Amino acid sequence: MGLMQSSLILGFARLTNYAVMFVTPLILVRMLDVETYGEYREFLLYSTILASLFALDIRSNLNFIVSKRPLDAPLATSQTLCMLLLTTSVGLGIFVLGQHWFLMKASFDFVVPLVVYVFFVINFDVLENYWLGKQQPRNVLLFSTTRVLARVSVVIGATLVTRDLLTIIWSIVALEVLKGFICLLILWRLKLLVVGLDRELLKEQLRYIVPLSMAGLLFFANEKIGHLYISATLGASALAVYTVGTYQLPIIAIVRSAVADTLFPVMVKHSAMNSHEGMDLWKIANLYYCFLVFPAFAILFFYAEEFITLLFTDAYIAAVDVFRVALLVMLRQSFEMGTPLRAANANRYMLLGNIMAMSCNLPLLYFLSKTVGIAGAAVAWMVGDLVLSGYLANRILARYNITIAQLALWSQTFKVIAAAALAAPILFVGRAISESLVMVILSSLIYALAYMLIAKQMHIREIDLLMGRVADAARPLVLRMRGRA
Repeated sequence: MGLMQSSLILGFARLTNYAVMFVTPLILVRMLDVETYGEYREFLLYSTILASLFALDIRSNLNFIVSKRPLDAPLATSQTLCMLLLTTSVGLGIFVLGQHWFLMKASFDFVVPLVVYVFFVINFDVLENYWLGKQQPRNVLLFSTTRVLARVSVVIGATLVTRDLLTIIWSIVALEVLKGFICLLILWRLKLLVVGLDRELLKEQLRYIVPLSMAGLLFFANEKIGHLYISATLGASALAVYTVGTYQLPIIAIVRSAVADTLFPVMVKHSAMNSHEGMDLWKIANLYYCFLVFPAFAILFFYAEEFITLLFTDAYIAAVDVFRVALLVMLRQSFEMGTPLRAANANRYMLLGNIMAMSCNLPLLYFLSKTVGIAGAAVAWMVGDLVLSGYLANRILARYNITIAQLALWSQTFKVIAAAALAAPILFVGRAISESLVMVILSSLIYALAYMLIAKQMHIREIDLLMGRVADAARPLVLRMRGRA
């Protein structure tokens, strides 16, 4: 299967999953009051933090090892499961012993469901990483979509029937337990559960895992420290507002992760042969990210207030400023800087970059949240992200011995920026005519169309090729649909 087709399948899977997951908060904010929704988000926040702390980046070694050493996939998978079981058991044991300090900050007692949930969220769920290493995106599509549909159905169903927070939480815990047993069954049928220990393989896994895990923890902390600080100092209601504000449509994150996960095994193979061909693919991928995110940024930034109030109700109007800052972070992240270093197993730079980002984020979080409020936490996050991306860009230049001019397809990128800017007056004209929802939707659609036409006239070669490949990939599907009609 070609790189483009694999990326499209994986991108479709994650966009579909996000679209389904996005429905959940839209329904919950209408069925639960702000305080209760904030408590639900508090459970998810702490479960996400604990899962990141204890899972580290252990699973991701399979993307690397299975691509590089496919014959060792069963043993690598089994050793990965053992490492996850070890870190989870030790971490949750420490958490249970120290639960007194946790309960001093939490809004309510949810220690038991939290421990069970985190254990099953982390353990046994390595199938997607294995399939990504094997470059089998269709399996990822089927598995991840089924899981998301089940999760959303359980949450919404429990909320509709009971409106009770603990019932909702225990429902998703039960689902995770069931998922864990299903994963074990699939792993057994794939013959990926073996007994044995390969010390050399384990060392290679750990060389990949340790620096990337530390970097991942710091990156996660840079993103979530604002949520945690607001939860601890301002309470559940403020956390609900901040969560909504940072809940921007992650178009770039979804598409970027899909392309990066598809591109990563290819770059690993090129890096093993000391070839720089993978870098050419990476630069084209970054141009694709920019092409997708620039118009989305313009529309969402311009209509931020309408977006928040329409989807989350007027109760969350305070989230608009946070939302705009989060969009700026989304804009920066259209330039992905991690894959070239991970493919070369230069993960120590990811760690150092995240240390620098955290060093900027923490003091700014304290001072800005005191003076600006919850929007200050978002600004601190943005500054930390800028520091991280600047450092990683510098390390890529050194690692691959290239110049800034060779870091990206700059001329094509500037054309994309120009296309987005030239179409922008349409949004202002639309608002001048009317501020109704119909005009918001109409002007956004006209803007997107104008952007595409302007970009087409600028003859951006890589974008023209992308559009042609997307059309070629979609043509068989359209013909099948016409045949059924």
